Amino acid sequence: MHASHVDVGLDSRRTAHSPATQTLDFLWLELTNRCNLRCVHCYTESHPHSGDRDVLTTQAYERLMREAYDLGCRKLQFIGGEPQLNRDFHKLLVTANTIGFEFIEVFSNLTQLDDETVCYAAQNGICFATSVYSDEPAAHDAHHQGEIEPRSDDQKSQEADRQGHRDTGGHDRDRPGSGECEAH
Repeated sequence: MHASHVDVGLDSRRTAHSPATQTLDFLWLELTNRCNLRCVHCYTESHPHSGDRDVLTTQAYERLMREAYDLGCRKLQFIGGEPQLNRDFHKLLVTANTIGFEFIEVFSNLTQLDDETVCYAAQNGICFATSVYSDEPAAHDAHHQGEIEPRSDDQKSQEADRQGHRDTGGHDRDRPGSGECEAH
């Protein structure tokens, strides 16, 4: 369902002593319709030039998460497009964790995954889900019609600033602590 980026799972329960009640079981938040891939099977028709349906603000997503939690929801999945293309993705991930969701999952193509996100997810039990179509690169890549939009220089620069160093094109593997999660 693509209802302005929010989908909820309602669970109707009736007991012998109470009327039927509805509890919010699961919350799916579509953080963007944009995607850096163009997958042939994409049900949302996401691609590098989509995103015209991105209408919710970061504050609206935060409000929805708090409201869902107040209604008893403890499971959340960020979806898209590619959810990591939302400029406030990391902030929303931290907010979901801070609110107290017991299960947080990001459905992602993983091409935008950075060390900061991997470390935060590992330290906080946040899951990532993805699709793998083959262990053969050519067969897997055939699902993406060969179109991949790389991370922009601006995204790389912002990430480097957050991590306290400049992007070196992936050649900083010898930097102490590179690839390891630091305890916070």
